[in-house]
Amino acid sequence: MLCAQNCGLEVQVENNQIIKSRFDGRDVFQFDYTAYRSLLGMINMVDEIRKVKKNLYLGVGTIGFTKKQRLKPLPFILSGPAEPFMCTDKPYKKLL
Repeated sequence: MLCAQNCGLEVQVENNQIIKSRFDGRDVFQFDYTAYRSLLGMINMVDEIRKVKKNLYLGVGTIGFTKKQRLKPLPFILSGPAEPFMCTDKPYKKLL
């Protein structure tokens, strides 16, 4: 499970996979929010993420109610990690 934060909204994302990008056919990590009863699911949000170089990632998001709307790419960048990786077998001290 992965958390995504956007405009102060936190969403638990489990429906993710490595697929071929709908824009260029290259491998991307896809976050599909449409399976969830949330604001992001209601607007049919799907993000594609790929690594550009160490600590730099290119994201392309899509939203919309029609196929034409969902084909408009909304690019963004991610950098990090901002904090150490947290996983279930190694508790992160800030949360204890």
